[in-house]
Amino acid sequence: MARRPFEERLQTSDDLATPYEATRAGFVALALEKNRRATPYVAEARALQVAAGRARSPRGLLKITGIEAGLLTAAGLSDKALNHLLNEDKAEAINGLIKNFRNCSPPPASGHLPRQKRQGREQRERPAWSGGGDA
Repeated sequence: MARRPFEERLQTSDDLATPYEATRAGFVALALEKNRRATPYVAEARALQVAAGRARSPRGLLKITGIEAGLLTAAGLSDKALNHLLNEDKAEAINGLIKNFRNCSPPPASGHLPRQKRQGREQRERPAWSGGGDA
């Protein structure tokens, strides 16, 4: 009886298992590919950050040329969405971003988030699920 094509390569069920090194290599290759694809977006975000740093107020962002694409991305619009929107829609999205930004409290002058004051064990509230006893 003639052997079927898969029987030339598969003798046992272990032949179907992917070796660790191949799995690891696949995950590393996937991570490197994601990194390669993200590089232009990271560069654009950095350029937007530098340009936005020159603005004296959120409204001042509208006066800076060359950052419209970054502002639209920051507003949450995808490249696909941009193909279906009119210039008025894009302007509305940027204005919405600026409006939301103005409603947020500014970060501390140091650029770091403030740390919460540490509490002693006896001062902390116990979560409702903790049962209340000492562990």
